[in-house]
Amino acid sequence: MRVIEEMRSSANKKTSIAITGNSTK
Repeated sequence: MRVIEEMRSSANKKTSIAITGNSTK
């Protein structure tokens, strides 16, 4: 179950970074 949480957190970080990058453009 821990692996799922880690994957979710990493996915959230990637999405947040992508959103910030898009907004910057």
